[in-house]
Amino acid sequence: MHHRLGTHREWLEPDGLGGFASGTLGLVRTRRYHGLLLAATTPPTGRMLLVSGCEAHVVTEAGRFALSAQHYTPDVIYPNGVDHLQHFESTPWPRWRFALPDGTCIEHELFACHGSPRVVLRWRLLTPGAQARLELRPLLSGRDYHALQRENGAFRFAAEVSGERLRFQPYAGVPAVLALSNGQFEQAPDWYRNFLYTHERERGLDCVEDLACPGVIHYALDAECAVLVLQMDAAAWPMPRTICRAARLRSRPFALPWPWPGCTDAITSMTTRTGASAAGNRSSSRRTCSCSAETSAHRLRTVWRRTNDPARDDPETRSGAVGRWTR
Repeated sequence: MHHRLGTHREWLEPDGLGGFASGTLGLVRTRRYHGLLLAATTPPTGRMLLVSGCEAHVVTEAGRFALSAQHYTPDVIYPNGVDHLQHFESTPWPRWRFALPDGTCIEHELFACHGSPRVVLRWRLLTPGAQARLELRPLLSGRDYHALQRENGAFRFAAEVSGERLRFQPYAGVPAVLALSNGQFEQAPDWYRNFLYTHERERGLDCVEDLACPGVIHYALDAECAVLVLQMDAAAWPMPRTICRAARLRSRPFALPWPWPGCTDAITSMTTRTGASAAGNRSSSRRTCSCSAETSAHRLRTVWRRTNDPARDDPETRSGAVGRWTR
């Protein structure tokens, strides 16, 4: 996929609280609002971008390959993760598939958790028997979502590590970022400078930003999928089992077929009855039939989804604990 084609198409995952994760199909951030964890601190107006993105590289026997792409000034795309991008899907949530030069295939997906300022990211090795390690570098900002960050001495790189949990407090008075990971964290603080946001440049606004990287998270992809859960400090932690169960419930309605067997006959029957009652003008009857067919299909689809979606009666799903943890 050519990076300029991918950056003109965007995705967005809302959390239902005023926050969201967003970006482009081509991996490159083009707006100051693009990021992984943009949380509503004082909804509906106050929002802060806490985690802008991440640098992802996979190491195999053939070498080290990028799964991410950044746009730097003056007009440089690096690394070249978009060159390995093979496929993108938006349903039920954003999902990218990468094909590396040595034949290794990796899938990356993410989604925001409804009812909580939380986003779940996962990388999965699709090639049986392959050996691969993932290196992930989170890029932190901790700013108002209308502002931009530049390198400064006030940023706090120190991470509080407690088992699989990490806590980053970028600035005083800014919500902390909590991370839950099944990888190994290595502190390696550094600034990534001069990211270019092309849509902001086209609008005549400030368009250059620096982001802070506190370290590297190492994963063994051949052992299990790599998972990173990011959330604002105020949210309560979900249990991994709850995350996995709720994610399956969320994706299930999208996986079931539509139309289901017999739905066409049901729609036709409802439309015929509606059209017969609208006796009179022939063209008026035709218009009524057409409109009724659409309405009937929508109602049947809604009832069918509610009937076949067990999440409607699941208290864990209603509480907003949505995510996925393992394969």
